[in-house]
Amino acid sequence: VVALRARALRALAGHGGMISLAASDERVRTLIAPWEDRISVAAVNSPSSVVVSGDPAALAELVTRCEDEDVRVKTLPVDYASHSRHVESIRETVLADLDDVAARPAGIPLYSTLHGERRDGTDMGPLYWYDNLRSQVRFDEAVSAAVADGNATFVEMSPHPVLTAAVQEIAADAVTIGSLHRDTAEEHLIAELARAHVHGVTVDWRAVFPATRQVALPNYPFESQRYWIAPEVSDQLAESRYRVDWRPLTTTRVAVEGSFLIHGSAPESLIRAVEAAGGRVGLLASADSEALGAAVRGIPGEIAGVLSVHTDAATHLALHQSLGEVGLRVPLWLVTSRAVALGDSEPVDPEQAMVWGIGRVMSLETPERWGGLVDLPVDATPEDVEAFVACLGVDGHEDQVAIRDRARYGRRLVRAPLETREPSWEPAGTALVTGGTGALGGHVARYLARCGVEDLVLVSRRGLDTPGAADLEAELIDLGVKTTITTCDVADREQLTELLEELRGQGRPVRTVVHTAGVPESRPLHEIDELESVCAAKVTGARLLDELCPDASTFVLFSSGAGVWGSANLGAYAAANAYLDALAQRRRSEGRAATSIAWGAWSGAGMATGDLDGLVRRGLRPMEPERALRALHQALDNGDTCVSIANVDWDRFAVGFTAARPRPLLDELVTPEAAVPAVRATPVREMTTEELLEFTHSHVAAILGHADPDAVGRDQSFTELGFDSLTAVGLRNRLQQATGLTLPATLVFDHPTVRRVANHIGQQFDSGKREPAAEASSALRDGYRQAGLSGRVRPYLDLLAGLSDFREHFDGSDDFVTDLVELADGAGEVTVICCAGTAAISGPHEFTRLAGELCGTVPVRAVPQPGYEDGQPLPSSMAAVVAVQADAVIRAQDGKPFVLVGHSAGALMAYALATELLDRGHPPRGVVLIDVYPPGNQDAMNAWLEELTTTLFDRETVRMDDTRLTALGAYDRLTAQWRPRDTGLPTLLVSASEPMGPWPDDSWKPTWPFEHETVAVPGDHFTMMQEHADAIARHIDVWLGGGSQ
Repeated sequence: VVALRARALRALAGHGGMISLAASDERVRTLIAPWEDRISVAAVNSPSSVVVSGDPAALAELVTRCEDEDVRVKTLPVDYASHSRHVESIRETVLADLDDVAARPAGIPLYSTLHGERRDGTDMGPLYWYDNLRSQVRFDEAVSAAVADGNATFVEMSPHPVLTAAVQEIAADAVTIGSLHRDTAEEHLIAELARAHVHGVTVDWRAVFPATRQVALPNYPFESQRYWIAPEVSDQLAESRYRVDWRPLTTTRVAVEGSFLIHGSAPESLIRAVEAAGGRVGLLASADSEALGAAVRGIPGEIAGVLSVHTDAATHLALHQSLGEVGLRVPLWLVTSRAVALGDSEPVDPEQAMVWGIGRVMSLETPERWGGLVDLPVDATPEDVEAFVACLGVDGHEDQVAIRDRARYGRRLVRAPLETREPSWEPAGTALVTGGTGALGGHVARYLARCGVEDLVLVSRRGLDTPGAADLEAELIDLGVKTTITTCDVADREQLTELLEELRGQGRPVRTVVHTAGVPESRPLHEIDELESVCAAKVTGARLLDELCPDASTFVLFSSGAGVWGSANLGAYAAANAYLDALAQRRRSEGRAATSIAWGAWSGAGMATGDLDGLVRRGLRPMEPERALRALHQALDNGDTCVSIANVDWDRFAVGFTAARPRPLLDELVTPEAAVPAVRATPVREMTTEELLEFTHSHVAAILGHADPDAVGRDQSFTELGFDSLTAVGLRNRLQQATGLTLPATLVFDHPTVRRVANHIGQQFDSGKREPAAEASSALRDGYRQAGLSGRVRPYLDLLAGLSDFREHFDGSDDFVTDLVELADGAGEVTVICCAGTAAISGPHEFTRLAGELCGTVPVRAVPQPGYEDGQPLPSSMAAVVAVQADAVIRAQDGKPFVLVGHSAGALMAYALATELLDRGHPPRGVVLIDVYPPGNQDAMNAWLEELTTTLFDRETVRMDDTRLTALGAYDRLTAQWRPRDTGLPTLLVSASEPMGPWPDDSWKPTWPFEHETVAVPGDHFTMMQEHADAIARHIDVWLGGGSQ
């Protein structure tokens, strides 16, 4: 009916219109009386909302009258006049088109907006639907009739709320629920369903979330505790402001040892200074790995560091990549001039600033081979160079240093208080917003409209073809702003020049510029091929805007915290944002307007990247767009050049940020007692049991970001506390450093509470195991990395298998005993037992995210693979390892039901264990095989060995030492020789949705030779277990029966 009537209405197009009036029916009829033969009341929606339709000229005159009489009107976006005499011309067409529509009694109560009352539906034939189009809509009477009959809940099913407000006006006591919203459809729908639920409406949540599980509530009373006094909004904004400052450092003459490779245009004075301090110098002719390898072989003695002296960030990046390719683990120092400014008047080079942006990411991605960033004066004196050489020999952690007047200055992030001044910023002229049709640009455009901008030009690569752009344009026009949305690539000089000249020719010169274009592309440094292309939208666009809009009175650059403190896997993005900050500094030093704002995460659509929950766990809390835009206004009022605006819990952020090495950048923001537990007078090994418990408790609280240890339960499982693989290894590292003990990577899984870890440390001291924890040998590890880079992983695995023969082995449970590791608890009957994988970084920790998703629903345990920790023997055969593991499962479960889960090679181990348990009469209820490739069908895995190896190094939460690498070789040989047999057990195959590398068809997908169910989850072989562990948990829960029973 709707489609055919709409087709018939095409004949009326261009001859009519409709407008909405905020007035009563009686008032509207008085207003339209002069045009009663040309305008009709089309719909009465509520006591104060009426729609009229009619001739365009008459409607225009009516709009003028309404404006004169202060009656609010809105012209609807249609060019025909339904519900008026215009419809009579298509009567016969509508009746003919609807001739086969048959009326039947309504199965549910039906209220007709044609009659304004309840009807049984038997009269709803073709004539009814014509009258429905021609006559007045009596929506208000229909709703009133429904209310009178006792209906108290109304749901508007529409793509955007239109009549909800009308229903609320008619039936103030009724519950009125919307459905979709044009800007936030899914979120709005779920919120409305929740509103319905809390108002007593039955909602079928299984239909809304078909693959989710119900989470058991805690069995203790909820406790609400507020920690902070709510400050005024202005204070909250001020607390989110930061800037970079420089602190003087002591400079003393030091001696350096070893050889230094120098690449680039290093001044002769630098070479002489290194040699004078006791070092040797070798010159590196090229940044490629071949030249680097030759230089390494040709220079005498041990290499102590590499100095890269360039103006081009791409060359520094190429050298960094080559260091990784040849496996050279020595500090890399990036040397610049004018990359940073210590004062407002000091000139700065944005191209050099990019080096500092990407360098900060190098320090996060490869801390083991990071030296630092040093900025020298352009005309460096011998004393300046001597101060630089001091950085090479100082036993400290300063890695962002500027040399000025023979002195060293360390970079610090500090709070940026607001100056006391009257608001002064006002937008002027035409405002140009780049990236204007994106979510971020849309927020900015709306805010500028509210600030009084009368002429907005929004540009993006897709212009009005961007989804939502037309609605944004209509919204801005409704606010009274002249709005132009057009296609323009701001990184294209010709396109941008043409646009600006066209605007000037129209008398609309651009005086306000807000550059928001450019989105982050997550990619580790070793995968970046073309730095310039990744940075184009931000860097080239900003450079051209600077050049082509030299006289702009407002010039705002949207930068990011990634450029200020760095962010792993965002190297190019960090470099681009460092460029923006430096560009603002340069403009200001030239006396021109500029403000660069390094944003933290925004909530909703905006600048937040990646997993939002992950950002919050790291301390990067999202900021509401409206609050962020008010902070932008403050920055402009305050006359800021560069300011960081972010909502950060620095104590929590510092835990991860400083996990690999100290980073003085945050020294003035982090609470020392929250970041590192206080040093105690009593040596750890001499502490009493209670003191050791308190010591361990404080370290756990610190790594979780709690200033008060009492926020962490001493007997609460680490999984319940929110530990993941990163925090698990981080705690092990902290305790290992603080105690001097050698602690296993599986510490928190073997001893899953604060108290049990403290007891374990005490037992280690009692047994005399006090040898210092030394860093594992890197020979095999470096060889494994090189095998991955050179495409020779398979022969290297064979080498590791051969080396494993020289380790101690066990033949069965008489020689070795293992236990299950507790990961999470839950109310379900069936225990999920996860079998650790066989990669060199594997262990129970690889299932932390999955266990966290299942926590509260089912108990989750893990079976470790013997031989991955120091002192453990390796199994002599597959039969030996599954015999030991089967003993552990039978002992732990004691007849209670369980399923086995494994990922990758761990899935093969899970199936082998299931077979052993079946043969012993203790079968699992089923086996979950996650992205498994059975022996004899591993073409994809063999093709991706290099990608898999590289990714292991990128995700190396547990260091791949000799013990782990030889274990990898042993298990690689075991799984290759083993063949599965059909057990008849229920089997769920969980497949990744994305391949690890290029593949021509779908044959890369995992398979299993026996009967099984298959489901797919987002992500690839690795990300499915971390970023998408929630999807795996849902499928496991559903497969177990929805209640994990």
